[in-house]
Amino acid sequence: TALKPSDVDRTRSTVRITRAWKRGGGYRIGPPKTRRSVRTIDIPKSVLDKLDYSGEWLFTNPGRGRRAEGGPVRAPNFRTNVWNPAIERAELNPKPRIHDLRHTAASWWIQAGIPLPVIQRQLGHESITTTVNTYGHIDRKSAQAAADVMAKILGPKAE
Repeated sequence: TALKPSDVDRTRSTVRITRAWKRGGGYRIGPPKTRRSVRTIDIPKSVLDKLDYSGEWLFTNPGRGRRAEGGPVRAPNFRTNVWNPAIERAELNPKPRIHDLRHTAASWWIQAGIPLPVIQRQLGHESITTTVNTYGHIDRKSAQAAADVMAKILGPKAE
């Protein structure tokens, strides 16, 4: 939610993530959680085309509650002002948690055969171990491919 329009390269369909909201004596901008969290990720052009680039922040409050319309979305107001209304409009049941989107994206990438190091970079994991330990069990295609390779190497005798 700390993205600015200048972080988006619409020609290349990428977003550069270099900052995050930090708490402590109010809210301030700081670096993302880890060294790997500073990254450039690819986003579908169709998604980037739906964003509003006219303000200071890419994601802003809709003006509900005490916050003025157009102010930056931060953790305490994201669920109330953005997430819950979106879930209601989409009529999702059961209601997914915010982090479920991240898990869904990772699962879809794995099922599509995207290499784990690419997924690691997209998610901003410091270590590939985090990606493997969290999502590796989903990668049944690679496990089947490994078994198929071994069957081919062993030949008819393995049957």
